Amino acid sequence: MEEQISECAQCTDAEITERGMSKFSRAFSSYFKESAMEFTDVKKIALAGMFMAMSVALQGVSIPVDPTRTLWVQVTFMVSMLSGLVLGPFLSLLRGAGSDIIGFLL
Repeated sequence: MEEQISECAQCTDAEITERGMSKFSRAFSSYFKESAMEFTDVKKIALAGMFMAMSVALQGVSIPVDPTRTLWVQVTFMVSMLSGLVLGPFLSLLRGAGSDIIGFLL
């Protein structure tokens, strides 16, 4: 099984399924490598900037969960989750770091 995983570091999901392996058998670092390759896409970088601006703008917005108002849900989590799904791990990591630093400076 280890040999199949090392051979299939750059395989597509269809090739992994064809070999009878799980989609999660692929090395975790390959997901970051694929996501880093999208760093040259101007649309993805612009989208990361928009997510960063939304995150900074929504830092003060919270939703109370319980009636005593001791438990709050931050809206910025939704922005982080959505950017992780759309942008991938690498650009989402950079977006999160950037929005955190900008939010601290403001």
